[in-house]
Amino acid sequence: MKKLLVLASLILSISLVSCSNDDDGGQDPIIGTWELESISFEGQEFPLEECEGETTVQFKSNGEVIATDYMLNENDECEVDTISEGTWELTQGTTYQTTFAGETTTTEVIFSNNNNKFTIEEDGFSSTFAKQ
Repeated sequence: MKKLLVLASLILSISLVSCSNDDDGGQDPIIGTWELESISFEGQEFPLEECEGETTVQFKSNGEVIATDYMLNENDECEVDTISEGTWELTQGTTYQTTFAGETTTTEVIFSNNNNKFTIEEDGFSSTFAKQ
């Protein structure tokens, strides 16, 4: 159940986040590789299972986004479970749009810790990612 909650939140996060270069020529703060740090529902944080903390989302300056999810294999080692590739763009302020498998979603991203963390909130779920 917890794995499904984390996976659902990750999928939601991936489908809701995106980015591109700012109009002023500066680099958008979302560009880079981000690692899942925490997930909560209605303020209650859920501990990440062993490999869930290795989940990453990479936003590239060329508009590509790559999400990588990990799982525990039979040798009790974390290995790649799924890799999803899509596109992103900044639509306005800190509102981002992503497209994965033909599905486009828009969301507000909350940056913190001098742009070294971001949080996405949707339907009571919060997912926080830390820049690697």
